[in-house]
Amino acid sequence: MLQWLEPLLALRGLSSRSLLNQEIPKETEKTAQAWLEAQQIPGLGVWEWHIADAAYGVQAREFLTLWQRAPSDWGAQQRLEYLHQHQCWPDDSTPLSAETLAPITEALAALEDLTPWDEQLPAAAEFLQGIELVLRAREAGWLTQPQAHAWVQGFMVYLQRHYPSWQAVLNDVWLMEAWWRQVPMNFDGVTGQKGVALLAEQLAEGVEWQADLSLQSLQLPMRRDPLGFALAARACEVLLWHARLDHMDELKRHYWPDVDQVLTQDWQIHDRHGCQQMLFWLAGQGHRQAWQLDFEWLQQASSEQIQQWLDDDAFQQGDRRSHPRVAHVLVELRDLPELAVAAWDWIRMIDLALAGWLGGYLSAQEWRVHALKATWLLRCTFDSWEAVANSYLLGRRLWECQESMAPDYVMQRNWEELLLLWSQPESRMNWAALDIDHPDFRLACQDYAELFNARPLSLLGLLASVRDDACLLTALDPERIPQSRREESTDYLYSMLDVQPDVAIQPALARFWMPGMVHHFDQLAMNARVGRVPRVPDNIEVADNLWQQWRAMQDSLAECVTHPAAIVMAEKYAFYLAKALESGHYPLSDLQFLARALGDYLRWHYPDARTLLAAWCQWDQLTSDGERPLTREIRWQQQDLGSLFHVLDWPRPARRFTEPGRRVSEDELATYNLVGPLTGIHWGFPEPLPAPQARELRHWLGESYWLTGPEDTREFLTYLHDAGDRQEYDINFAPFTLNPERLAQEVDAQMQGDRDQDQEIFLQRLKMTQANTFGVNDVDLIAWDIAQMVDISMAAFQVGWLDEEEMNQWLMQARHLATEHFSGWVDYAQALLAGYSFFLAEPSQRETHLEPFIQRMLGLLLALPVPMGLWQTLSWPGQTRQAKSQPQTSLTGHRVLH
Repeated sequence: MLQWLEPLLALRGLSSRSLLNQEIPKETEKTAQAWLEAQQIPGLGVWEWHIADAAYGVQAREFLTLWQRAPSDWGAQQRLEYLHQHQCWPDDSTPLSAETLAPITEALAALEDLTPWDEQLPAAAEFLQGIELVLRAREAGWLTQPQAHAWVQGFMVYLQRHYPSWQAVLNDVWLMEAWWRQVPMNFDGVTGQKGVALLAEQLAEGVEWQADLSLQSLQLPMRRDPLGFALAARACEVLLWHARLDHMDELKRHYWPDVDQVLTQDWQIHDRHGCQQMLFWLAGQGHRQAWQLDFEWLQQASSEQIQQWLDDDAFQQGDRRSHPRVAHVLVELRDLPELAVAAWDWIRMIDLALAGWLGGYLSAQEWRVHALKATWLLRCTFDSWEAVANSYLLGRRLWECQESMAPDYVMQRNWEELLLLWSQPESRMNWAALDIDHPDFRLACQDYAELFNARPLSLLGLLASVRDDACLLTALDPERIPQSRREESTDYLYSMLDVQPDVAIQPALARFWMPGMVHHFDQLAMNARVGRVPRVPDNIEVADNLWQQWRAMQDSLAECVTHPAAIVMAEKYAFYLAKALESGHYPLSDLQFLARALGDYLRWHYPDARTLLAAWCQWDQLTSDGERPLTREIRWQQQDLGSLFHVLDWPRPARRFTEPGRRVSEDELATYNLVGPLTGIHWGFPEPLPAPQARELRHWLGESYWLTGPEDTREFLTYLHDAGDRQEYDINFAPFTLNPERLAQEVDAQMQGDRDQDQEIFLQRLKMTQANTFGVNDVDLIAWDIAQMVDISMAAFQVGWLDEEEMNQWLMQARHLATEHFSGWVDYAQALLAGYSFFLAEPSQRETHLEPFIQRMLGLLLALPVPMGLWQTLSWPGQTRQAKSQPQTSLTGHRVLH
């Protein structure tokens, strides 16, 4: 090998004798170190990176790619200036003079005759540079003699694999050297291609080209314990084969001198909190989550949907011909059985952990914990080093959005070296032999969980991140939320939720704490399990297709009986709370208090986080009516081993604990919902409204009921209680039911001549009395007055016209009337429908208003859709269900939810 290496290295004024030296002279060592430093290679880690870079001809490949992109009609001068603009030039200060241009032009002209460049083909000039680096490192004392010999032999093997002869090698060297060094090659005084031919002839005479060379494994020290595997896994990023882990300063100086720059520029990390935030993000989410969710969607999407997705992605990111957008790469990969890219996140987690320690952001113990946790995740997920490598390379390809199907060459080269090294028996890097239950792993996983759970907003961030993955990052480091994110969240709170920054956070979000929703879903599942069929009033006809929908839903609901529905309410509340956190308008202590209360509530209902996810997934498929289901995101959290849900601490809360919002009893909830289909379901206490909503409600009260303040409200509520609209029916219409002939005469008389609006309303009500529309003559129309009474009492409280005590007094009177006159929801619904239909003020809008009212009432009775059926699951005021049909979390009588 050394026979033909000597003349080849003579081109650079080198000798292979340093490979044979046991002792290196001090002067030679200093000269080599100075040369390495001049090449900006101050340490072993950086040197090893340059070796890998040279092994795949990265600079040559960049040069050739840019050369081919230049317009074909450009001359050499224009192309060189183009290369200079793209920083593909050895020295920005080098002028393009006639002396330097001549040999470069000669070399570049030869490129025009080459066949289309094969990107898989390394450049021999880069191999030569790699050999030079090995020899310089040996002279500097960075490599032992056997190690340097193994590296050089490896380069020789690669040369023989890719080139058919010495002539081909030297032609490639000449092309690239002429461009890079801007001087013609010189052999025994002969320059240019003639010098190349002369050297090739001499080499061919001295040594047979196809020598029997085999790539030997590099004899490098590797630890066999889990930390050794962690360091091996990160070696694909920065080769760390000679590190002494007990000397941080030495490690940083020799292996990672630019680690501070890497942290600040590449990772955008400037402190301890940012480093820990990124480590947890890589472990629990990383890039893989978005890629894998998109990949799963692609496998089910239609061609039209995929094309629209690609068009939208192109609009957002612009046209990048050299680096296709990740959407296009995922489309190419959609036929794969799965998108295994987790190694991309977890190997970088190992890398960042070490960087954080060297940068002073983590303790030695902390970097080991994160590195070992990432290695444990890799070991549990992949069955071989090859699978780890393939996953990492695929992730890197997606990250870079590379155009070619082939992965990044430098990374692939590194992995080839590593896999070859670890395949040797003496390497002790057998992947399958690494014990998942190793004590180091057990301790690291425990410490990792403690580090994560020490953060007070960990659960909040995880819950919110299922809807918005960025919420995980903001909850992990709430003190450093970008201003753009703060503005976005503030706008969401104001525009979507009507939450104002001048209102304290707990009352601002109180209306989103809806325990009645939890009761409804739990009881609905129990109803389905025991086969309870809902009843409907006699005055409503239910279409067959509605009953078919109801029956189709029962099996799915019955399966949910073992899953408390608390997460349905809690996850939305968590999302809103996370947005409040991101806005920066509220004290962190208040947010942490509500987050702790939310955690206690969930830990009371679920024994662990896995059960919570299972319940969430089950209920999400039934309750996401009108919203995009989160089922895929929830399942991802269940299946991904790195999901932070798997490390959540889950202590059982005290028997009595504080909830984020107000508790209500079942009687209270039933009273609120006597309003029926009038104003929608009330899932909890009717909290006072924000100022904008309160103004709108005051305006509605004024237009609909001519109410302007507390006194008007009290007078009207008294009227509804004592007489109400039912009095008009009793006086003006009920007597006609005793004399049908007299009623018919009155209808005929009213139809004669022109009528004003009031007369038209009177006529319409006469006709409904005559036809007994919706059974108006057979029911107690006080239901209509009760519904209005409840509605106005709560509305007056919400706008500030009544205090809570007075509202509760009016609601108690309404509940007393309801229980006195009706026996249950079906009885009440029949009367309410008749009253609503009869007392509609605008005959011309009767059908427009009546049909939606009936549909909302059917929704309350049938639970179609599921979130609407509160009347089916709520006990009538003053009544309780039998214990056997009550789930644990139901609101029974005056008992609270727990």
